[in-house]
Amino acid sequence: DIQRERDGGHPRCRLQLPAEVDRGHRLHELLRRPQLQRHRPAAHGVRPDGREIAAVKGAKILEGDTIVTGANGNAQLLMADEALISLRPDSTLRFDTYRYAGKEDGSEKGVLGLLKGGFRTLTGLIGRANKSNYLVRTPTATIGIRGTDHEPFFIPPAGWSGAPGADPGTYNKVNSGETFLQTEGGRI
Repeated sequence: DIQRERDGGHPRCRLQLPAEVDRGHRLHELLRRPQLQRHRPAAHGVRPDGREIAAVKGAKILEGDTIVTGANGNAQLLMADEALISLRPDSTLRFDTYRYAGKEDGSEKGVLGLLKGGFRTLTGLIGRANKSNYLVRTPTATIGIRGTDHEPFFIPPAGWSGAPGADPGTYNKVNSGETFLQTEGGRI
């Protein structure tokens, strides 16, 4: 079941680390047909003050925390609003804002900072009830949703092991529902 513990009035989520990992060698392969391989996961969390937190099943992730996966690691997060996030290997995801009071009351909000790599998410109540309050930000774009299953990726100029040789930038694969991608140049 979903943890609805609070810290300073803000709900937490539960971190789950599976024994399988999606690994792709090129972006188009990664988006079309990920390969599953068994391995020992390698992931950790970082608090805003720089303290590292262990990534173990049930670990509490707070607003402002960053989850980092290693080259052979991934992390699955079950959010209090029932959203699911599967962070891919060699990725960095920050929880800039996460507010959910356990019910739809208009205050729910989720803003994620994808600093490197990618993840797949099935949106929860925040994305279904208050769509404009769910955003994924990368250094080059903002992605908004309309109640969906999508896979955003950010490849920094230095590259990403999940898509070697791919051009730097923000990518978003939509499996169902709708999204928008917005940059300084406009919105699609």
